[in-house]
Amino acid sequence: MAHPLSQRALRTRPVEPTQPILLFTLQGEQFALPLATVQRVIAVEQFYANRPGSQVVLVMEQGQEIPVIALSSRIFGSGHEHPPSPLVDSPPAPTHADPSPDTPTPLTARYLLLVSGNQGECVGLPLEHLPTLRRIPESAFRPLSPTFQTAGSLHCVVGLLVPSPADPPIFLLNLAQLLQPSAALPPALSK
Repeated sequence: MAHPLSQRALRTRPVEPTQPILLFTLQGEQFALPLATVQRVIAVEQFYANRPGSQVVLVMEQGQEIPVIALSSRIFGSGHEHPPSPLVDSPPAPTHADPSPDTPTPLTARYLLLVSGNQGECVGLPLEHLPTLRRIPESAFRPLSPTFQTAGSLHCVVGLLVPSPADPPIFLLNLAQLLQPSAALPPALSK
C-alpha cells in the first residue's frame, strides 16, 4: 500500500505535456523529426543507382521502390567542411586515375528513416546509426533565430529543442523543405 502523502504529492505536481520525437546524429549535431512524420525505420543493405555525387538513389523494400535522398547534403549544403558521400558521412573514397564502373561508392548508411513525401510517396532518409525515440517536454521547443535561419550553416531546420540548459540543442527538421525537389531548394542547397 502506498503512503497517502506520496499520492497527494503526485496529484498536486503538474505533469507537463511531451511530444515524441525521433532523434539522430549527423556530423556531430543532433537532429529530430516529430514521430508523427515517420512511417518506420528499416535496416538496408543494398542501394541502387548509387553513383558519386548522387542526390537520390533507390532501395527496394518488400517489392516497393523507395527513393532515398541525400540527407547530409540537404542539411549541410554543398559547402560544408567535410564533404559527405552522396548520402551520408563516410570515410573518403580511394582515389584512382580511372575508377572501374564496378567500384562501389563509399555509402555507409545502414538504416533508412521512412517518411511520407510528396503525394504520399514513401521516401528514405539514410542514417548510419539507429535513431532513438525520446519524449521532449513542450517547453523545450523553441523557434530558431531568424538570423540563423537565413544565414546559418544548417538548412531545412525549423526550430530548436533544448531539454535542459546543460544539454546541447537538438535541431528540429522541416520535413517539407527537406523533401523538396532539388530545383525548388535555395541555391546553396541545390548545388
